[in-house]
Amino acid sequence: MSDWNIENEYLYKLPPAILYEFNKVMDCLPNSDWDRFASRVVRDQTDLRQSARKERRTDVVMQLWGDRNGTVGELLSLLAELQLLRARDIILRWSPVRPSPEMASNNVHISCKSFPPSPSKENLEDNQETRPFIDRAPKPLPKPGPPPSGLESREKIESFTAPQSACLSNTPGKNIPQSHNAMCWPFEEVQRGTNNFTEALQIGEGGFGRVYRATLRNTEYAVKRLKQDSRLNWPLMRESFRTEVEKLSQYRHPNIVEFAGYCVGGGEHCLLYPFMSNGCLDERLHGPSSAALSWTERVSVLLGSARAIQFLHSSCPPLIHGDVKSSNILLGDHLEPKLGDFGLARFYQSPRRTAGKTSSVAQTKTVRGTLAYLPDEYVKKGELGVEIDTYSFGVVILEVLTGRRALETDSQSRTVYLKDLVSEVEEERRRKRKAEVRRLPWGVSRHPRPSTSRRSTWTPSWPPQRPSGPSISPRSPVAVWIAGKRNDRL
Repeated sequence: MSDWNIENEYLYKLPPAILYEFNKVMDCLPNSDWDRFASRVVRDQTDLRQSARKERRTDVVMQLWGDRNGTVGELLSLLAELQLLRARDIILRWSPVRPSPEMASNNVHISCKSFPPSPSKENLEDNQETRPFIDRAPKPLPKPGPPPSGLESREKIESFTAPQSACLSNTPGKNIPQSHNAMCWPFEEVQRGTNNFTEALQIGEGGFGRVYRATLRNTEYAVKRLKQDSRLNWPLMRESFRTEVEKLSQYRHPNIVEFAGYCVGGGEHCLLYPFMSNGCLDERLHGPSSAALSWTERVSVLLGSARAIQFLHSSCPPLIHGDVKSSNILLGDHLEPKLGDFGLARFYQSPRRTAGKTSSVAQTKTVRGTLAYLPDEYVKKGELGVEIDTYSFGVVILEVLTGRRALETDSQSRTVYLKDLVSEVEEERRRKRKAEVRRLPWGVSRHPRPSTSRRSTWTPSWPPQRPSGPSISPRSPVAVWIAGKRNDRL
């Protein structure tokens, strides 16, 4: 016992009373401090997120570490490095229990009786063959102390879940509730990964923030940093931040961008996503340095994006993205589309009359979308419905088919919307059609041509003519028609 060293012991040998006290203290840490500890132990991001969602999250992490034969010395070094001194002192309370002489004599006596007597040997004490077994008799382990009185009380159980919102509790204004699925990154780590948000690592900029490329834990991420000097008021931007954290944590789909977590600290609000090496659809369609997409690739991007929108609209309740546009359709390593930017997403209230609900269409003043992608009924009246995403996606289809931007400037510096050009073309076709009918001697033709091109099926000016959200699927007429054009030229 004189050579005993606590640092050489394995973690699974920690006494239950000490391990319980240690887990209780660690569970009450702020999420940022706990994430720093757990991320050094659990390297797999999936295991880390699953552990963070558990009620006794530290116990899960310690079990994973113990299964890898982690030692107490490694634990003490990590706690000292992270300045978690209170938790370290709990581990240092462990000291070996020296058995008393009376206990040792009782052990030998019990061990002797545990061997059945041999018929051919009358005295076990004098038998040379059984003497080694007596000398090597196992000694009983020390009994653990009594459990704390509040182990099964509700107050103790609530103490494990209380710190879940601590990571964002110091944010200015209204607190931002943390989702159990979202990882909270330390601000210092994000700041180092972006080299203090240097312009050299900036890869994009939008109405709500700037996007930086960051290397965190040997992994490439895109960090969206909210603008504090934006023309939009700060409460609106903070609400957008809350919305994106909540919605991306709840809605998972192969064609929806993966949410890697968020960061709040130093007066900054940041959102983290996996870095998309191929940028966005807008860059591949209109960017001067991007290689043009083939028809097969364009169709694949459109169908994948349609699946993401259909998934949102088919949820209960349906979720309106509110900002579907080509710059929000990101492209992965294999050009797989990922719908992103859920800061404007809102739940949809069905207009059908039900008990306790109004029959009017839901309206909101907080949703802001790119004007070139929004229908007139929202721009003029603020009417909010799943048809908004349908209309916006129709404009994206027009961008893919025509190669033109949704918003352009003509030679006279006037703003020109692609959706308005389609309406003008359709109006011109209708006028020509009426002129042809008047020239026919027998009136209307027996086989009149359709007055509305299938290219504008998704963007008619009258909302009831527009397909509903769930009809956005690879089997819809527009998708089938696009698939048939994949070998044509623009």
